[in-house]
Parts: sequence; C-alpha cells; structure tokens
Amino acid sequence: MKAVDVQRHLSRFQFTHKRVEAIASELRKEGCLPKAGRGPHAPDIQPGHAVELTLAVAGAERIADATDVALDLALFKSATGRRLYFALTDSVWSVQKAEEIRHVRLMTEIGLAEIAYRDERIEHFARDELWNVEGFDAEILSQDFAGRIGHIGGGVLREIALEYQRNPGQLETTEGAE
Repeated sequence: MKAVDVQRHLSRFQFTHKRVEAIASELRKEGCLPKAGRGPHAPDIQPGHAVELTLAVAGAERIADATDVALDLALFKSATGRRLYFALTDSVWSVQKAEEIRHVRLMTEIGLAEIAYRDERIEHFARDELWNVEGFDAEILSQDFAGRIGHIGGGVLREIALEYQRNPGQLETTEGAE
C-alpha cells in the first residue's frame, strides 16, 4: 500500500485533502515516511507509517508540529505498558481488530489518549511519566478535559486495514512487536 492510499482514506472520512497532504509532506521531510518515487513507483508503506500519518493528522493542531506530535503519541503507554502505536498498528494489520474500535481520542495537551472499543471498554494511554504521578486517574482526566481533542474514527482504521488486506505491497512482519 502507498502513502497516498492512507491519505485518501483520511481525506475521505475526516480531514481536508490539503491538510493531509501537507502533513504527509512534513513527515516525508523528517524521514517518517518513505521519500523515493512517486505514483506507481512510490514505495510501499508499512502499517507503522500509516499509524504515524494518522496520529499526525488527527493529533497535530499545527502542520509544523505534526512529526513531533506523531512521535510523542506513538510512545504513550497504557497502564499495562502497551504502547498506543502498537495498539493501532495491530488494528491496521487486522480488519477484525480494526472493527473492534469505535474511536480514538487524542488529548495531546495533557499527554493522554484513549481507544474506545465497540464492547464499551476504554483503554487509556498516557505519557510514561503520568502513570507515576500519585493520584493520576486517566479516566477522570479524560472525562474532565475541555481542550482540543483529536479524533480518529474507527471507520478510518477499518478502511486502512481493508486496504492493506486488498493491497499489502511489500509488508514487513512486525505484528504485535513491542
């Protein structure tokens, strides 16, 4: 699958094409997306690239901050130590896992994210240092937060997973790696 395929899904579901293209360009400039070739000669991207692009588009308020925001969000961990990056990469590898996700909320200002699943579970992710703060309660913090919230609909992740299923290109097997 090519980066343009992910960009198409992000543009179709949630974000303007201009914003998605600008953020993809920023990620390429910083080496987070492959640069070589264009069109049919563009290199295939891995599911991790798709996740970083999705996090950047949904999480960054300013295009200039997209790379830093994506890399920061990718490191957020759950209370059990699972990284947000791997949770989302697993969903891009598997249509079944993607279909379990209702939405992802990104509260970058306070270092918090959550995945809401269709079975009503919510998995919270935070910057590593927050889990060590006495009295830290991710659920209460996310419910009370009133700032900018980046949102990734479950349908976006499902469409990206379906695209990988239809057109895997040259995938590296890193599923579930931590």
